Amino acid sequence: MANGLAVICSDSCGTKTYVESCFPDLVFKSDSLEDLCRKITLVLSSSKQMENYKARSRECREGFSEDTYSQVLNQILVSYWGIEFEALRLGTSQ
Repeated sequence: MANGLAVICSDSCGTKTYVESCFPDLVFKSDSLEDLCRKITLVLSSSKQMENYKARSRECREGFSEDTYSQVLNQILVSYWGIEFEALRLGTSQ
């Protein structure tokens, strides 16, 4: 997504959460080669479709900045282990 490309992934991987938010129509059933082929065909169906995916990708990319990632990671680390992200970057803990 960061490079302005459509992303196709299976419904059984962790990336699915991010892909679904931008490309819900491109998550395929992990046990279905036919569904994967449909998703690939959908993306490659026309240049207009590719431009649509590029635009959606750029819009989604804005929601996944380094700051956003750091904030979410920090929330998880603090809630589970009481460790802040900045402390990890400096090699110390609280």
